[in-house]
Amino acid sequence: MAQERALNGTDVARFLRHLLDAIPDPLLVIWDSGPIHRGRPVKDLLAAVGPERLQVEPLPAYAPDLNPDEGVWGWSKYGRLANLAARDKDELWERVVDELIEVKFRPDLLR
Repeated sequence: MAQERALNGTDVARFLRHLLDAIPDPLLVIWDSGPIHRGRPVKDLLAAVGPERLQVEPLPAYAPDLNPDEGVWGWSKYGRLANLAARDKDELWERVVDELIEVKFRPDLLR
């Protein structure tokens, strides 16, 4: 699933609801403390379903050892794509996907 705009708290709550509908077991979600994870839509959903069905655990503000995608995005954004001047969003999307595929085959980098 892709989206052409930035996610917001309503999107996050909708995604969590999708997970709850698809997975019958209790869920534990580990994520960063971004504003979209702490907003009213998410708080309302958490209150409605209760901690026995859905729990969230925030990562520390910056914890690359606990959140390895920080390194992947850093490698991509500040290295490989740093000087990219894409002609349009389609080219940008294509290049980002290419870089993520590249890192997929670099276990040394992922470690």
